[in-house]
Amino acid sequence: MKPKDRSQTASGPRIYYLHPGLGGTIETWPELVEHVRKLEFSHLLLAWPFSGSGDLFSTGALSTIQAVETAAVLQGLAHDCERHGLTLWIDLVVDGAAEDSEPVSQLPGCWRRPRRLGLDPRTDLNLKRLEADFDGDDSRERLISYWRRHLQSWCDAGVRGVRCHRAGDVPLAVWQAILTPVRAACGDFEALAWMPEASTAERIAYASAFDYVSASFAASSSVAEQVDNYNALAVTSAVIGCAEDPFAPRLPAASRAHPERDRRSALAQAALLADGWLMPMGFEFGMDGPFRHARSEDFAAARRSGDDRQDAVIALNRAAAALPPHSGRPQRLLDTRPPIAAILREGAGRARCLVLLNGDPVDHLSLDPARLAAEVGAVPAVTLGTTIPPASGLVLRLDDA
Repeated sequence: MKPKDRSQTASGPRIYYLHPGLGGTIETWPELVEHVRKLEFSHLLLAWPFSGSGDLFSTGALSTIQAVETAAVLQGLAHDCERHGLTLWIDLVVDGAAEDSEPVSQLPGCWRRPRRLGLDPRTDLNLKRLEADFDGDDSRERLISYWRRHLQSWCDAGVRGVRCHRAGDVPLAVWQAILTPVRAACGDFEALAWMPEASTAERIAYASAFDYVSASFAASSSVAEQVDNYNALAVTSAVIGCAEDPFAPRLPAASRAHPERDRRSALAQAALLADGWLMPMGFEFGMDGPFRHARSEDFAAARRSGDDRQDAVIALNRAAAALPPHSGRPQRLLDTRPPIAAILREGAGRARCLVLLNGDPVDHLSLDPARLAAEVGAVPAVTLGTTIPPASGLVLRLDDA
């Protein structure tokens, strides 16, 4: 079963990535759901809540979350999300587990020592983690059946999508075997392939099994590079932009020279140059600590810091909601002079919009619509006098012009 056609649906998902460690106890999660909705996200993505061996993505026990039965926790969270108009997704980590975990004890003979030390070059060395053995016929089929059963139970509890962590480390046929039956049973279930370090060719190869593929929209990349990156992927899959990589140094820590400009530019580019976007928890308060080992005290401290970016996030989510849904058509970078970039985006039928990005870190700027008339035709009258905030962007719908 192929991913569904989104050309006639609403704009893409605007995803808030909730870290269970930052989120505190499950009793406080309803308050966070309300916070996510106030920021005008459409989806809440729960980072892997089944950690073992002290690492977020080294699986421990799947039967409980914070000592409460998993189905009950997910049902409660899904209910809170539905009440606030949000769709619940969850991480899916199938490539390994802790030595003393439930999956290892329940699936003997399906695991091996990691072929490389550490989880990846950016994470802590973890010698207590075992790697799933997808090479053997018997172990592969048992692992597929195991994860398919758990994923179906989460879907039954109200989960409607997954972020497949390190998707490129798992054979494509395995993902297809896990996801296809769940899609068939749930209907509206979606999957995101998380592959921020993979080549464009690798992402294209995996697109057939997924509804979305991640892209890394670093503020250091030029808009032209990002448009080319999107166009290469969009032919085969919808693209999810990322303001920053949650598992590398956070953006404020990595951009000491111009942290404010880089933060705002990364937000605008991720939200407006893809078919949906993902924002890690804490970005709205300028968190710069490592996401992987974050604690609830870190989030509370960030909220008290006074570095409040909530209004900027809300504005970009409103702009992103006006983007046409993914159609596979390429974006086109129009002929404008820096620091303004104008990108034409086309959806199904006559749906079109103009994305305007202001690269100036200080000044509000405006663009004369007459300069674009030859390339885009009529421009809404409201464009006259419209200013673009510094290091930010906006969306102008052209289909009604």
